[in-house]
Order: sequence, then structure tokens, then C-alpha cells
Amino acid sequence: MKQIASCFLLLIACASFSTVCAQTTKVKVTDSKVKMKEKSAGSTAAAPYKAAMSADWVPGNAQYTQMVLMAWKGYDANQWDGADAMFADDVTASMPDGTVIKGRDNFLAALKAYRGTFTAVSSSLEAVTSLKSADQKYDVVCIWGTEADTRTDNTTQKVDLHEVWMFNKEGKVVFFKQYTAQAPKS
Repeated sequence: MKQIASCFLLLIACASFSTVCAQTTKVKVTDSKVKMKEKSAGSTAAAPYKAAMSADWVPGNAQYTQMVLMAWKGYDANQWDGADAMFADDVTASMPDGTVIKGRDNFLAALKAYRGTFTAVSSSLEAVTSLKSADQKYDVVCIWGTEADTRTDNTTQKVDLHEVWMFNKEGKVVFFKQYTAQAPKS
């Protein structure tokens, strides 16, 4: 199920979720030249992109982080007891290959089928954080790690992952998105 997370992606994602306090960078592009200028705190420089959901995040509910970590542990152990209670009936999942899965039963069936192609799964965690949009509309957990899988034919794969888990007001996962990348060869 899980698959992506490089340190570079982690740094970019963390930077995009935090407010710059100490300084901002102004970028000017003219005639194929790029000029960057640092500005000190208090600057009102406009961001080069507008965030679709929110550009202002604060620390979120730590209970949601624990829920996601327990879901990872359950996936590794191929244990699905109680998993259905974690997801909203209308959950939407966006998978790395572009597949969109709608509905809790469809999502769990797809997860179980995919996990069934492995005899063993072992995940390692790089970072996890719970965030809440300052406007109180969104609670998300972002998680980065690496997953090592053994297929039923004893071949292995190792992938880096980044996942975004969005929770509704009832504390159920209503949106899930997974990004993957092949892990660097060790």
C-alpha cells in the first residue's frame, strides 16, 4: 500500500506547510536571468504560488498521527481488524498509478488485494506530522517512510513513500493520497 519518501521531498513538503518567520526570498526573472533577494522578517512578499487548500497550517491532532501509525503497523502485519472503522463511507483514495478509488469497501478491498501479493512487508518511518489548517477546515497527517516488500515468488521491492491522510469532522479518513518512488539502492 505505501510507497514514497525521500529526504528532499520531506524538506519540500515541510517547508510548504510552515510559515516563514525569519526571512523571505524574492525571486525576479528577466531575460533568462534569475535574481534572488533575501528580505528580513515582517516582509509581505507574495508567494509565487497560491495553495489550493491552505497556506497556513498549525500543529494538528496527535491522535490522528497515532491512527495512521497503527494503520501502517496493521498493513505490515496484514491485520485488518477495525480498519473499516477508521475510514468514512465516502473515502476517496488517489493511488500512485493514477487510480482513484471511491468508497470505504472498495478502498479496503483494493488494499487487502494488493497486500495479498506480498508474503512480508516491513515499513520504516522517516517522519510523520499532524497538521490543521488555520481556518479549521482540514485535519491532515503527512507521513514519509520506506516500505520493503517480499512478493509471493520471493522477489523483493523497496519503495519510498509519502502519504497524505485527511480526516473529516467525525475523525474518519475521508481522503487518502499516496506518492511513491523507487528507493535508492543500498
